[in-house]
Amino acid sequence: MTVTGVRHVGLSVSAVGQRYGHLFSNVKGEHADVKHRLYGENFAVDDKIWTAQVTGELMGIPGHGRRISIRVLHVLEFRDGLISRENVWIDAGAAIAQLTSPPLTASDFRSIVM
Repeated sequence: MTVTGVRHVGLSVSAVGQRYGHLFSNVKGEHADVKHRLYGENFAVDDKIWTAQVTGELMGIPGHGRRISIRVLHVLEFRDGLISRENVWIDAGAAIAQLTSPPLTASDFRSIVM
């Protein structure tokens, strides 16, 4: 797993929205399959498989409209009803492998199903 940090402490709700808008401007999230969710009074942990279509670049790699599925671990801490800390870990290796592998052809698909 590769760590991708997102720091929002002290940012306004509008600034956080703008930051996420920029981070995800090239990616269209389609589905999140939650594997584990833990939470308490001041924290939440989400472990999920996230599926998205990469329409632009992700981590500097052109997506060419490819659909990828990667594991994401999201840890949130809350204070006074607001997010006070957020950490996100993504499986960058899986994303890179899916974005850089050669596209499958019809004959590749036939050999997989046969």
